[in-house]
Amino acid sequence: MKKIVVCGCSFSSPVDGEYIGTHWAEILATKMNAELIVIARQGVSNNVIRLQIDEAVKHNPDWIFINATAPDRIELPVDKDSSKEYKSYVSFEDSAYNPATGLKNFNYPGHDNVMISETIFSIIDWPTHPYRDRPLSAEIKFAVKSYAACLYDLNWKTQCDNWIIASGLWDLHDRGIPFLYNPWVLNTNKPLHSLPAWFVEKYVLNREFDFYKIMREYKPNVDPGYHTSAEGQIIIANNYFNRISG
Repeated sequence: MKKIVVCGCSFSSPVDGEYIGTHWAEILATKMNAELIVIARQGVSNNVIRLQIDEAVKHNPDWIFINATAPDRIELPVDKDSSKEYKSYVSFEDSAYNPATGLKNFNYPGHDNVMISETIFSIIDWPTHPYRDRPLSAEIKFAVKSYAACLYDLNWKTQCDNWIIASGLWDLHDRGIPFLYNPWVLNTNKPLHSLPAWFVEKYVLNREFDFYKIMREYKPNVDPGYHTSAEGQIIIANNYFNRISG
């Protein structure tokens, strides 16, 4: 039986309850007669999607489907002591992130986490988040608000996110793992990943796969969490199936 792995944000995350089986990844897995492994997670950043790619490789998949997400998402440690004196030199002793544990650093269900990955506005404005297991301090919220107001630059963050995701795509290419990459949530105008034309033609999906465009065309009355109507999910699944079959 084939195995497919899906990486990305809420656009690529199936939903439980009455919506089971309606997500494009679930529909595609059925059409491919494949086992489905979903690593995508609501609200996650492109940096963490890069870690998702590493995790996907561990499953020895036949296909990996990756969608980039919006650049307005960041990662931060959850237990930083704001009372400590700032150190003006490079030091790793206070770092929370552990490269050896990959996604387990972050707020996925089933384990403790030392980092969170969320949208900037949700950190500032939302008291809770579906994947946040503890409240955020007033100091963290103020720090993120200050970052958004004074340090965040959309074009630069978009550029950096493109470079980060591109490193994962090249790794998959070098490993010979079949994959498709949907860049259009990150790149609403033009991709900034500087990938060669042959690479784009082979791996990068065209504007027909733009999740924002499909969301507008198939707007749900009530958002199930994946941002389109059930009909829109069928369109997405068919687009993917036609691409890999053609």
